[in-house]
Amino acid sequence: MACLSFIIEQSGADHVLIGMTSVDELDQILRSLSQSVALPPMGKLASNEPALIDPRRWRLVP
Repeated sequence: MACLSFIIEQSGADHVLIGMTSVDELDQILRSLSQSVALPPMGKLASNEPALIDPRRWRLVP
């Protein structure tokens, strides 16, 4: 929800492309668009940690 809220609030974004793998995911995305999320200041989300900023290091947690 936070990621979608951030993108939607950007004044330079005219369109958003969202991927999904199932109808359930689509339902979750649509529900999240109708909810308001208070975002923290972006400076608090900044990181130089390679495990967080390098997608090649991301792993799914079962």
